[in-house]
Amino acid sequence: MKIDTDFVLKLMNDFENWRESYNGSKYGYGLDEYCKDMKYEYPEAYAKFGNGYLLLYRVTGDKSWFHKAKECANWLLENYYTDFDNYSWGLPFKFKSVPAFSSYLITTVFCCDFLLRAYNMIGRNDYLSAVLGASKWILNELYTQTMHLEDKRER
Repeated sequence: MKIDTDFVLKLMNDFENWRESYNGSKYGYGLDEYCKDMKYEYPEAYAKFGNGYLLLYRVTGDKSWFHKAKECANWLLENYYTDFDNYSWGLPFKFKSVPAFSSYLITTVFCCDFLLRAYNMIGRNDYLSAVLGASKWILNELYTQTMHLEDKRER
């Protein structure tokens, strides 16, 4: 099956035009299914859009996609959650019993996946440093806390 790349690129451009008309340069801004009453900026959305922009840049060579990917990566570096010693990201709203702006493993992994891809294409060491910092959060802070809770349950 042959893919009509011109058609796919037109769809992506149309979608990007809609996204820009909706939230301008706030790539990850919008509503969430679980918090429909307020708009927030979502780290996971910045990571997913950023990965898409990297792919579009790789396919087209269009520097505007490259620039947007860098903006997403830079936003993540400026907006990580500071409750821990290392980089981590999560939800900007309270979800069930978890307070707003708490770190989530899955969100952090999506952000790291994008930042590592951005590092490989763009070469900025601060992107790699954030990924390594998030790895420390997972191993030294998240994993240690989880193990501590499990130890308490076993007693």
